[in-house]
Amino acid sequence: MTDREAGSALRIGNSLRYATTTGTVAIRWEGARAPIVWTVDAPEIDADTARRELARRYLHVFGPATAHGLARWAGISRRAATAAVTSLEKALVPVRTPRGDEWLLAEDEPALRGAETATAPARLLPSGDAYFLLDGTERELLVPREDRRRRLWTPRVWPGALLVDGEIRGTWRRAQHTLRIDAWERLSRAAREAVEAEASALPLPVGDRAIDVVWES
Repeated sequence: MTDREAGSALRIGNSLRYATTTGTVAIRWEGARAPIVWTVDAPEIDADTARRELARRYLHVFGPATAHGLARWAGISRRAATAAVTSLEKALVPVRTPRGDEWLLAEDEPALRGAETATAPARLLPSGDAYFLLDGTERELLVPREDRRRRLWTPRVWPGALLVDGEIRGTWRRAQHTLRIDAWERLSRAAREAVEAEASALPLPVGDRAIDVVWES
């Protein structure tokens, strides 16, 4: 059932979501809709192994990264995060980045060194997508201008990110069949057409209605 239904029946409200950390309550997010929750058997895994696997997955998605970044992202202590990353040391390679020395999974190095692939002309990244699920100096590297960072990482629910030729060039939000785009700069006609084509291809539950793209800037 939805988390609202279960939380209401148990008289604990949204607190039910925190039970997922026990490993016995699973949750599947449904975008802006109420997520589905269900009970599962507790995993047969000890805490150290679980933290090590969490560190591996974090580095796979966000690497190069640091133990400090893992602690902040996972909401665990720096000591626990450092221990988890250290336990992976033989599977890591050191990387020098604009933010200092960081770590990368050795298995991901070939992909990082591989030949560049063609950049998609346009992508509509959803709110909270891992590409811009960043903090601190990571945000500054991705979006150098402070005024634009404020428009992407808002105090409330983030908008989606508009990616054009591999660079974030604006934000977007959707309500039913209307998709509103706030471009940070003037886009070429070809770029706008690519964005509209991407919007029309989104698998959204709007029935037979076509997506209406509204350019707000």
